[in-house]
Amino acid sequence: MSKFFITSDDHFYHKNIIKYCNRPWNHGFDKDGNMIITDEDVQNMNNELIENWNSVVNKDDIVFNLGDFCFLGKKTSPKYYSEYSKIFNCLNGVKYLLIGNHDIPDVHVHYKIGWKAVYDRPILWSGNIIFSHRPLCTKLKCDVSKLPFINIFGHIHNNGCDFVNGESVVIPSITKNTFCACVELTNYKPILLSEIEDRIKEKSLENE
Repeated sequence: MSKFFITSDDHFYHKNIIKYCNRPWNHGFDKDGNMIITDEDVQNMNNELIENWNSVVNKDDIVFNLGDFCFLGKKTSPKYYSEYSKIFNCLNGVKYLLIGNHDIPDVHVHYKIGWKAVYDRPILWSGNIIFSHRPLCTKLKCDVSKLPFINIFGHIHNNGCDFVNGESVVIPSITKNTFCACVELTNYKPILLSEIEDRIKEKSLENE
């Protein structure tokens, strides 16, 4: 029986994401405290993200990626598509994409890469679960605790905040009705949807 996984914000090929999110692929720090990141580090990140993905996802499993799959600079160059395809084809599973802010906005481009389905807006999945790239409480400008549904999202990585008109808004990584599925928070691998639901239930019980 196929399993159902969620993941978000892999940022394959993105050198600066290692610094921004303090990812473990680096050569330490220079005398001024700046993180040293080489092309080798980026390749190691790509390779380990692929290994991690395939360590939990089998060929017939479903993986729903909530956006920002890869970050390759100029999106019109032939290299972009070849490198994008190379990473995509290394990954197990039947793969679905919800376009993030760093992905090409044209759904047809992603279909050509091989995604099973591509979405460019939040998705009501089942029951009261909504998948989105950016936390919906940010867009709706509402208190996380007052959301009338469960929102599973990406975008904020391990920063614990989003920004509205330049102002920082605190977004907890998990509450009784939200869950951030960015790879930094899931051991750099996809996580079962059932595990997300269990964690949300545990958090809900804590608040009773």
